[in-house]
Amino acid sequence: VFAEVLVGLVDFESSALRSLSAELTDLSRVLRSSLKRAPSKGSGILVRTFGPEKILFRTQSFRACTMSLLLQDIIFGEGLRNLQPHEIVYKRKKTAVVHIRTARRLQDLFSVRGICPVLIQEKDRIYSMNPKVFLKDNTFGFVANDDPAGRRWIVNTSENLVIAINKIPCLPSDSSYIYSNSEITEYWPIRIRLQGTKMAMTYSRVVCSVNSDGKDS
Repeated sequence: VFAEVLVGLVDFESSALRSLSAELTDLSRVLRSSLKRAPSKGSGILVRTFGPEKILFRTQSFRACTMSLLLQDIIFGEGLRNLQPHEIVYKRKKTAVVHIRTARRLQDLFSVRGICPVLIQEKDRIYSMNPKVFLKDNTFGFVANDDPAGRRWIVNTSENLVIAINKIPCLPSDSSYIYSNSEITEYWPIRIRLQGTKMAMTYSRVVCSVNSDGKDS
């Protein structure tokens, strides 16, 4: 629509930077507010479509908001170039679906000029967005980061342990993350859907004390 700078804008760059700063502040407020709230009662039976997937929320949180194309370019890169090929699981002209596989990766993507709306520390509590794994021993955990070699995941378990497990393959051909021959039985990545100027995401919410272990919402 706009092929050139509009007449009347004396300093387009300053105007664009002010607009981006205001949008980033608003996005931070929206995501932080969502992160501090536990999923509402009854939300576990809701289903949302992310590209070819239909996601039953169960204990996952969901948030949808607006995000300008310019801010998308800053976070995800022009043409999503800040993402690894395996993170882009679905892409069409107007829609892209992204799977983020560790909490640290999400934090790195969303950290802009010292603002990280997907990780909050307030007083003695830390709130974070995480992928979730279910283990064969009927426990579960949250994928914090890759190990230094990049071959294993560091997982904080529901038993208050920190363990390393083998990374699972990227999105399987049947578009599910359910496994029978693995130490993991199921995996919930952080899912992000970009559609025009709209962003939606699902994540597992973790709240922990600064000096203790975390709990799933």
